[in-house]
Amino acid sequence: MASARITFHPERRGSGTIKRTETHWGYIVREAAGPLGGAAVAELVLRGFGLLLVISAYGQWLLPSGLFPPDTGGRIALSAVLASAGGVIYVVANRGLQPELHVDTAEREFRFAHRNGRGAVRIGRRLPFEAVESVFVRRHEGAPAEVRIRIKGIDDAVHLASGAENDLNLLHARLCKDLKSPHERVEARLRVRPPRKLAVRAPLRKTA
Repeated sequence: MASARITFHPERRGSGTIKRTETHWGYIVREAAGPLGGAAVAELVLRGFGLLLVISAYGQWLLPSGLFPPDTGGRIALSAVLASAGGVIYVVANRGLQPELHVDTAEREFRFAHRNGRGAVRIGRRLPFEAVESVFVRRHEGAPAEVRIRIKGIDDAVHLASGAENDLNLLHARLCKDLKSPHERVEARLRVRPPRKLAVRAPLRKTA
């Protein structure tokens, strides 16, 4: 497993930008919420806006008819547009806007998912460990660094997470370890483990 060389930059230190939750099958990686609450607040706002459009679609029929043209075709079309748009926005928001990465070391795969405010998770894409060629940290001047993986046969690297460099260095080290195959792990343990010393007993020689 190829890995990028990590260079320490004191001016880019930081922590608390990545949250890792251990599970029985691996761990979940989430980026910390932004100053305004991030995806959770955006989901709440969109859900409320969608409900408002749906209510407006039917609420307009409670208004005086003199506020609208005499034909009812226009009001029916407006109700349909508002109800459809509100329903779509509500469904999209309800599916979840908080991205998270599942690193399943049991099944040996990445799962790219989204979680909504109620805790429901929707899996969008799966990627087996065997398809990954390398994992590395990419740094940007004036912006958070990011962890990316390079997939075999694909030029563009896939984004995994953004955050402070200290957090990403720890995540990078964990990923490099977990991406190794069981055979590679056994070989690594054998290389690190010192050889056992065998006690050799010399035969006693009888003296006259």
